[in-house]
Amino acid sequence: MVCIPSRGVCSSFAVSIWLVGATVASADQRVIVKTKKPYNEVKQQIASLGGSVTYEFANADGLAVTVPDAQLNALKAIAGVDYVVEDRLVPNPAPAGRRDVTETLQAVPALDAEPASYSPYASILTNARPLQLAGILGQGVVVGLIDSGASRTATALCANATSAATCSATSRVIGGENFVPGATEPNATSSLNDPHGTWVATTIGGNRAFGFLRSSAFATAVRNNCPQPNCSFQVNATVDAIPIVGQAPAAQFYALKVFRAAGGGAPESTR
Repeated sequence: MVCIPSRGVCSSFAVSIWLVGATVASADQRVIVKTKKPYNEVKQQIASLGGSVTYEFANADGLAVTVPDAQLNALKAIAGVDYVVEDRLVPNPAPAGRRDVTETLQAVPALDAEPASYSPYASILTNARPLQLAGILGQGVVVGLIDSGASRTATALCANATSAATCSATSRVIGGENFVPGATEPNATSSLNDPHGTWVATTIGGNRAFGFLRSSAFATAVRNNCPQPNCSFQVNATVDAIPIVGQAPAAQFYALKVFRAAGGGAPESTR
């Protein structure tokens, strides 16, 4: 395994608002109701309109509600309701493109394969390199990752990746919470989740080099677009090492899973 220092943490997500009163198509509407605690009286009024509360916010003032379309105006008029917005379904994040390079993977390079002149190009672009060289690697930082989960067996996020078991035992994915309902839905740190969250975690804190055939299209493209030893380095006559190095390779991750493993999006009330 090649450990290369880096630093930087980022996370963002967007929330869009739809005001009740706009034209809607379905008979039942999922909405977020802004109202103060305690919720009992408002919940009773919602039930009287034929609606149901699907989620009660504990750390904010509001309810996630399903209500008949014809009762939206009556819902807005309930005493104690500040406003109502659509509980919009947000699609799963997806990469612009994806290509399988499994057939070109080789053995993990030895620790001493890293050349002294190696410098992770992305860290230079973000100006994180001076922090890395000073030993500031994100130690003691826990990144809350709001996404599709983060795998505890992702080799770029663990200290010992000789097997899935050892990777899980030394993973920097320290735990998580699953906000997606369903008895068969994988937990927040499962490898069965959509990979987007794991990709994001790796961008933030990956710390591993992978071996690829020098003759492969992937390794060749990296060499052609980023001269060695900036983005990759030659291990032997047939293998190039391509590190996946995040900005904070010592950071830990707590996965907040809001997207289903099989896709289909997530309501904003869970985000």
